[in-house]
Amino acid sequence: MDKVSEVIKRISRRYLDSDIAFHILREPRGAEALLYVIRDGLEADEARHERLRAGKLAPGDYGPPRAL
Repeated sequence: MDKVSEVIKRISRRYLDSDIAFHILREPRGAEALLYVIRDGLEADEARHERLRAGKLAPGDYGPPRAL
């Protein structure tokens, strides 16, 4: 645990009578992060197709895909 996290935890214990779990708030990295991006993209694509079927396209649904 870094020094800043330790100070925040001590303040929280002292004044709020609670503890903070910093390790739970971590960002996924590497392959795990890629899987989240792929999942989010698939969900966004499905939502776009639903809007197309319903005839209610959003402004971002028009035109070619954005460049990588």
